[in-house]
Amino acid sequence: MVRQVFAIFDEYGSKENAKHVRRTMVANAKEGFWNGAAPPYGYKTIVAEVRGKKQKKKLEVDEVEAPVVRLIFDLASKGVGKSGPLGVKKIVSYLNDNAFRTRNGNYWHIGPLHQLLTRATYKGVHQYNRSDSRTRAKRSEDEIVEVAVPPIVSVDQWGAVQEILRSKNPRVNPPQTVSGPILLTGVARCAECGAAMTIRTGKSGRYRYYSCANPQARGKSACSGHSVRMGRLDEAVTSALCERVLEPSRLENLLREIGDRMQEVDSRDRGELLRVEAELAEAKLRLDRLHEAIERGIVDGSDPQFVSRIAKATTDRDVAAVAKERILARRVNGVDITPDKVVAFGAVMRDAITAGEIPFRKTYLRLLVDEIRVGPAVALIRGRHDRLRSRVAGGSPFAGGMVPTTVQEWRAGRDKDANAYTIEIML
Repeated sequence: MVRQVFAIFDEYGSKENAKHVRRTMVANAKEGFWNGAAPPYGYKTIVAEVRGKKQKKKLEVDEVEAPVVRLIFDLASKGVGKSGPLGVKKIVSYLNDNAFRTRNGNYWHIGPLHQLLTRATYKGVHQYNRSDSRTRAKRSEDEIVEVAVPPIVSVDQWGAVQEILRSKNPRVNPPQTVSGPILLTGVARCAECGAAMTIRTGKSGRYRYYSCANPQARGKSACSGHSVRMGRLDEAVTSALCERVLEPSRLENLLREIGDRMQEVDSRDRGELLRVEAELAEAKLRLDRLHEAIERGIVDGSDPQFVSRIAKATTDRDVAAVAKERILARRVNGVDITPDKVVAFGAVMRDAITAGEIPFRKTYLRLLVDEIRVGPAVALIRGRHDRLRSRVAGGSPFAGGMVPTTVQEWRAGRDKDANAYTIEIML
């Protein structure tokens, strides 16, 4: 009986200690310090402060490993030569074949490399307390602590890589839709019923067609169905994009019109940006005053109430900084498009969608096209102005991130979106 009582008290004491340790570590993270574990690949820890016998550490970019991280993100967003963005498996093969090794000298593997590519730390925001260390269960959003750290890659490149990974996720897009040998799979859809256009062959494979999948799966009552010669549709779509979107004078006029229409949205963002900047400045000022009070010995830095105030000011600063980043990311600058950028972008894209292997051409075509509605005599190409404009302004086809994955069911009223463009081509 006595042993059982002692066991109960020991268990209770252990749980209470765990709570205190976790509370202390969360507070430490909110102050921007690193909590003891091995730093992510590409980073090292440095002693930022010494409080009594305790060393407070922060993350710093490791100049030996960071170039490898940048290479990995370049391979994922751009690829090698004209390969287009590489998948995780191909990146692993590239690194291992070219004698790149992990921190411990081991070969790279798919799992750790995918974790590296999806980790927000590399864009400058480390997330602490995302899951329970024992059960691995994910914690709620309000329990996650975001810590600002030195970035290794840009926010734009990190975001582009996430879009590419999502577009290649088999749960979102079937693998053949993303990397198959057919140029327009995943974007070509039947104008009558909205079903995907799939490949059909004739004469023992000598002739290839895009054909509505609905009649094949559900019969003629679902859709009357129609087919278009594959080479004919491929040529018509690429020619229309080259002549009616990517020709420099047409591209520049189109983008100027987009910029004018979106200035109204930009003006609304200015007010929000001013408010967020004021909140950010106020939070930074509070944080500076609190740290100054510690330095002058006015207050005890270990006082729980004072630690809580520092944590609150730090959180307010980080939240305002993230909000400012998001506003700036969606703002439209009317003077960022120059003739040189328009000409360079048009030349790169025209070459990319007309030359090279199909997976390479397909990657670039999906940067311009959301979907193609194919009818018996007419096809409609649909894309979005904002992504086209952001890529030209960024000077790179991938500057605005990858095009979102194809919507499998068309939404009525989509043509009414003022941010969309439509090109009609005769077949």
